[in-house]
Amino acid sequence: MKVQIVHRKWRDDRVLPRFARHLADRLGWGLGKKPDRRADVNYWLAFYERGRFDRFDATAQAAYITHLDEPEHEPRNYRLYHETARAVDLRVCMNRADRDRIEAEFGATVAPPLPVELDHFRLRETPPNDPPVVGFSGFVYRSGRKGGELADRLIERFGDRCSFMASGRKW
Repeated sequence: MKVQIVHRKWRDDRVLPRFARHLADRLGWGLGKKPDRRADVNYWLAFYERGRFDRFDATAQAAYITHLDEPEHEPRNYRLYHETARAVDLRVCMNRADRDRIEAEFGATVAPPLPVELDHFRLRETPPNDPPVVGFSGFVYRSGRKGGELADRLIERFGDRCSFMASGRKW
């Protein structure tokens, strides 16, 4: 089966572009900024990529449904999320809870195991009594998008029992 991964910034050194390259390298899938009419499936990595090609219907389509923005914070992404989830043949998400919710509303959805980039993140053994480490990654926006308030609530509630670490910007 010929799969084309579509991501406009697939060469960047960020999580989703690295993920796209990983899939292309490991599975022999195509990768580019545009869908391929000769592919069996075009895979939008992530859901918002389909917004640039919303009339494309030459092949089966899948989309990585990464997160749901709130309509008051990111109305465009909220709309693209729903439009893409309705339009594609298969939705790919990050966890079982999302899978169940997305599948109930939109149809066939899978939640494969997420890759851990061992060249970027080192897992280490910790003594049983060490506090758990809670990690945040990505960007924090003033609008509240991406969980800034959630991070604040977690730190306030569990700050004395957990260690918190962040990567990205504006944490």
